[in-house]
Amino acid sequence: MNDTTPYRYAGLPLTPSVAALLIQELFSGQTVERKQIINDVLSTHIERGGRTGAELIPTIKKALSNLAADGLVSNPANGFWRVSGDTADDAAPAVAEPVEPATRAEVVSGEGEGSVYLYYYEAYRRLAEFEGASRFRCKIGRTVRDPAVRVGEQTGAPEKPTLSRHYKTRDGAALERAIHAILDLANRRCTDTPGKEWFATSPAEVDGIVRAIDAAAAAVRGQ
Repeated sequence: MNDTTPYRYAGLPLTPSVAALLIQELFSGQTVERKQIINDVLSTHIERGGRTGAELIPTIKKALSNLAADGLVSNPANGFWRVSGDTADDAAPAVAEPVEPATRAEVVSGEGEGSVYLYYYEAYRRLAEFEGASRFRCKIGRTVRDPAVRVGEQTGAPEKPTLSRHYKTRDGAALERAIHAILDLANRRCTDTPGKEWFATSPAEVDGIVRAIDAAAAAVRGQ
């Protein structure tokens, strides 16, 4: 780490999202014992200016569980974890980088440290409007960072994306999977785009999907 480059999470407690980033940074392509992961993640976080979280072991377990759900770690033997050399689409180094944020989301809802975002290019929306269609290509992804920064990193397009929605949640991976699954059932995934997170939908439609998911989850919790 460059000592002149600030640590993104200096002064903040260790959370599952931060721990997941450090696990990928420290152990990419390696198979390590869980106790080493716990020790090295905590010591690195503290050395860079972070603070300890309330419950260390549950934090690391949750981080590993989230990474496993994304296929980024596996558990080949009891107490050992193999960390993939790949990274999630939304993964970022724990060291801060000078990225120009995009415009803040038009609508922010929910609560929690996880984030699911929706953005689109205005050209897609205008084309749909011209054709009399209510749906257009939207990117639905998740991030452990500020979605405005994440979307601001998108390059290679002739226009800036419109960050339309920021859904805050306790479990970004679960909410993203649920939204994708519902849209997949409706055969809405775009197969001719770079990346796998583009769907023919609209911000209003996804708002309805998120409300339905929240209502279903609340009903299950109330049983």
